[in-house]
Amino acid sequence: MLYFIKGWTNLKQPEIKADGYVTKVTVMVAARNEQERIRYTIEDILAQDYPKHLTEIIIVDDHSTDRTSEIISSYADRGVKLLQLNEAQPLNSYKKKLLPKPSVFQPAT
Repeated sequence: MLYFIKGWTNLKQPEIKADGYVTKVTVMVAARNEQERIRYTIEDILAQDYPKHLTEIIIVDDHSTDRTSEIISSYADRGVKLLQLNEAQPLNSYKKKLLPKPSVFQPAT
């Protein structure tokens, strides 16, 4: 174990320059009745050091009956987008509807 610990402490962190990022990233989270925890999830995503202009955050409210959508909406000024599912008929798996079909998926521009 000592060899592992010594090896880990001697590892050098790669230097990453902020101007080297060019890939746009979309983080999509499905949430349902998560009023107790959704704030932590959003805060953790926002705390990442990836450039904000290359990051898109979408939280999909999966028919919540609590304050989940209100909490998500409170982050709109920080770039968090809220999508709400509004299916007329109840489904067994709403989260599957969130996933894009591979042939239709387009990366964020």
